[in-house]
Amino acid sequence: AEPKMASALERISSATGQTFTFEVDISQVLASHPSMSESQKNDIGNLIYGEYLGEYSYGIKSFCENPLQKEAVCELATARKITFSIVSDKKVWDANRNGNPDNYIRSRLVDGVIVLEVYKDGWCSNISNIRSNMLYTFAGSGPLTLAVRKNIAENTK
Repeated sequence: AEPKMASALERISSATGQTFTFEVDISQVLASHPSMSESQKNDIGNLIYGEYLGEYSYGIKSFCENPLQKEAVCELATARKITFSIVSDKKVWDANRNGNPDNYIRSRLVDGVIVLEVYKDGWCSNISNIRSNMLYTFAGSGPLTLAVRKNIAENTK
């Protein structure tokens, strides 16, 4: 599992030009999902590092091919850290949705940290969807959101 984490982090570093770290509390993941199958427990490292972080790293790589989007990642992910957790409380999940339509998996920014979150009922479901909410994660705030900056750039060519 560790080589998969290193490979994913290298892909993110290559895409962003920044070095990121990754943190996960495996015991929290296991405790928050007691109905996890035995095979999933035995493969927890591959699932987190290879599947979730791996998919996210490919998403970041693709997202950062656009220079404005790469700039947004570098401006907003100031802690250069990615964390992973399972959310068990539906109210907490819904309160932090922030426009993200996905029901099982998302990324969001908390104090400059990229937080990868999976709702407990979505464990191992739609993992590739972690790629689809980058615009929500890195939208920014204020008058010059990422969408506005992209629109300006596209219309001044």
